[in-house]
Amino acid sequence: MKKYTFLLAIAVLMLGCEDSSDPNDFFDENNNGAYLRTLNLSPNFNLNDIDTARFEVTLEERDEEGGALLSSVNVYASFVDNTTDVQDISVNEVLFTVFQASDFDLASGFPTITHVITANEITAFLGLNPIDLAATDLFIFRYELLLTDGRIFSVVNSGTDVTDVTNTFFNSPFIYNAPLVCPVDSSYAVGVYELSTTIPGVFGVSFSETVNVSIGSSETKRTFTATWLPALGFGNSAPYQFDLVCGNVIFDDEQATGLQCSIGVNLSAGETNTSYDENDDSIILINFTENTQGDCGAPPTQNQLSLTRQ
Repeated sequence: MKKYTFLLAIAVLMLGCEDSSDPNDFFDENNNGAYLRTLNLSPNFNLNDIDTARFEVTLEERDEEGGALLSSVNVYASFVDNTTDVQDISVNEVLFTVFQASDFDLASGFPTITHVITANEITAFLGLNPIDLAATDLFIFRYELLLTDGRIFSVVNSGTDVTDVTNTFFNSPFIYNAPLVCPVDSSYAVGVYELSTTIPGVFGVSFSETVNVSIGSSETKRTFTATWLPALGFGNSAPYQFDLVCGNVIFDDEQATGLQCSIGVNLSAGETNTSYDENDDSIILINFTENTQGDCGAPPTQNQLSLTRQ
């Protein structure tokens, strides 16, 4: 009985606290702040050609005064060593660079900037040796927007509509995963799949439906739209994305389910990764962490979903 009471509480609480998905209303609402809209993104470092590998993003700053509130943007970098070597060479987040308002181009009407980070540049900055990089390792770049009135915005205080990478207007995640990848054929893991839950979480069956899988925000990413916790009947359809990284399947971090009790129920990469066979895409297994922020009084759990080609 305890589980059903808990789910009923979720059903009541998750109905409220929605972000505005209408860009015309965004600045009319109380203190909604500002965001960095992603115009173009090429996030992956090609492990097969590390000397020319690069991360590139074009950002457009938006605030209630048409960009006049922009003061600066801090860029933080970290590195996650996901290999099983004895030595862990992960690097905690550090300030990488700062862009002033004067660094932004105003030709489009809003402050815009293209930021390029080469693999050699970031490894040198973080004290890493390029020869130690391996598939599944991950660079993370977090952007922090500072306004002239003292307000600061980043991923921790932005709503789910703003950070949703599939929202064609806002698309302001503030944080980007830059994995070390190998090229993937454009037809691989693309098409109609039966989505099911092989390892359920504390809330029950996470996914169960037929979905269309397509190429995501980069050539190695795949995306699908599905309903989390379909048995509850909320109809909270949302996009989800995973990466095919040199034989490993990695679920993207902090993907919003669209439901929440307070801070939001998000899904992230699992503690371990599954693998894929580049010659067989009939079944794709994906590990993920459910409820990463521990919302609704439930702890994060390790789950798994399956995509079976139809």
